Amino acid sequence: LHRLIRRQRQMCIRDSKLAEHQDYERRLLSMIQDRESLLITQTQFSEQQRLQKELAALEGRLSRCRQALARLERQIERREQGL
Repeated sequence: LHRLIRRQRQMCIRDSKLAEHQDYERRLLSMIQDRESLLITQTQFSEQQRLQKELAALEGRLSRCRQALARLERQIERREQGL
């Protein structure tokens, strides 16, 4: 019984982490779109450089977020196959 309760708790944690990372991904994509829109309209070179640096950092964060999402999805798939 204790194993079952612990397993269910772990499943809930993974599911909430998945939802959390999906929200991170959505927010990062929105931030990237915002910066790209600003970059298109920006005429000052220094501001363009700043936005490009921000975009590179955001894209790196998005990449890591997607890796974490894929890892969580694999864990959930393995869990469901084991049930």
